[in-house]
Amino acid sequence: MGGLATGAIALRAECGSAFFADLVAHKEVRETYLNTAAAADLRSRIADEVSFGGITFRRYRGGAGFGVATDKAVFYPEAVDGLFEIYHAPADTFETVNTLGQPLYARMIPDRDRDEWVRLEIESNPLPICTRPQVLRSARRT
Repeated sequence: MGGLATGAIALRAECGSAFFADLVAHKEVRETYLNTAAAADLRSRIADEVSFGGITFRRYRGGAGFGVATDKAVFYPEAVDGLFEIYHAPADTFETVNTLGQPLYARMIPDRDRDEWVRLEIESNPLPICTRPQVLRSARRT
């Protein structure tokens, strides 16, 4: 499996489940891993991450209505400073309207009827942004 040249940028791919399953079942990928210690990952159970052709492919297990479609993969360079930044939105309260977002908000909501307990809530509203979207590439399972 040849490595990348010194100074080369490593690539990663976040893959939908069908894309990833087809990748690890592909004849060339299986033959590459056949006589390696990682071959066990391609037997009995499918690994969540596989390197092939200088690209690290990872099965994406997102949720909450966003992610990578089951038959697609998204490619991006790894370890590029500032490529992805995270910005935070304010909490969902009136007191945080028009304020800069914080990474985490914690609040206590008291029992107003009997004053016997408090409900604790923790909230975070991160927004990851790719600062150079032109470097992102995608592929579709065929």
